[in-house]
Amino acid sequence: MLKRPAYLSRSVILAIAVHVVMLMAFTFGFDFDPKVEKPQLALPQVDIIKAEIVDGAAIEKAKAKKRAEKKAVERKRRELALRKKRAAEEKIRKKKVAQQKVKERQQAELREARRAKKSAEEARKKAEQEKLKAEKKAQQLVAKLKAQEKAQIKAEAKAEQKRLKAVLEQEEAEMEALEEQKRKKEQARIQAQQDKARQAARQSQLQTMLMQYIAAITAKVQNRWRKPIGASADRFSCFVYVVQNPSGFIQQVKVLECRGGDEQLKRSVEEAVWKSDPLPIPADAALFDRELKFKFEPQ
Repeated sequence: MLKRPAYLSRSVILAIAVHVVMLMAFTFGFDFDPKVEKPQLALPQVDIIKAEIVDGAAIEKAKAKKRAEKKAVERKRRELALRKKRAAEEKIRKKKVAQQKVKERQQAELREARRAKKSAEEARKKAEQEKLKAEKKAQQLVAKLKAQEKAQIKAEAKAEQKRLKAVLEQEEAEMEALEEQKRKKEQARIQAQQDKARQAARQSQLQTMLMQYIAAITAKVQNRWRKPIGASADRFSCFVYVVQNPSGFIQQVKVLECRGGDEQLKRSVEEAVWKSDPLPIPADAALFDRELKFKFEPQ
């Protein structure tokens, strides 16, 4: 709050004192010569009033003059007070302007501080958002990598399971193949044994049948043979070679060798073979042989 200047109070008091003295002089008619002390600011000079005993017109004139002077003093006083008031108001205005400038500067600084604080807060929020975004992105990347790793582990486990299954299937197939190979080998061995046995039996049977077939031929030739008259040998044997067709018809006969017999016996054997035409047919076609060689020994 603005204080009232000290000199303004003294001036007002001085002016009031001067007016009181003048009023007493005019009232009582005393002759005095007061001197008015000058204020700090320039004040109008007050003339010395002499109190004299005069008539009424002179007194009235003096009163009028005094009133005029009083009015002049009052006007000067008012002007002085107005100037002082204006000076004080100007001072107050300047102070208010200065205060306003300070206030505006403070407000500008406050606005700038608020703007800086807001910018810093926005920057902090933006940085926080960027941080959260980066953390979220990192978490997503980690989750993606974990998912990829999990999928890879799952795929590897599946591939390993598939590989093991294939290995087991291959081993089972190989074992089955070995078992099948063993089985076939055993079956082949058994079959070979059976075939060998059958072949041996067949050979034995064919051999028996061949012996029977040769015996039948020999018996037929034996039935057709007649010992020549005058033959010297009682016991002899000859090897006979015969060519025949599938029906047993003889196409060629040749007595190869005779033991214990002469030419006459040899010719009798040849004649007996021709007389046995057609020769007996074997019981099995496998025994047929176009060329036969058998031993004839008469009983």
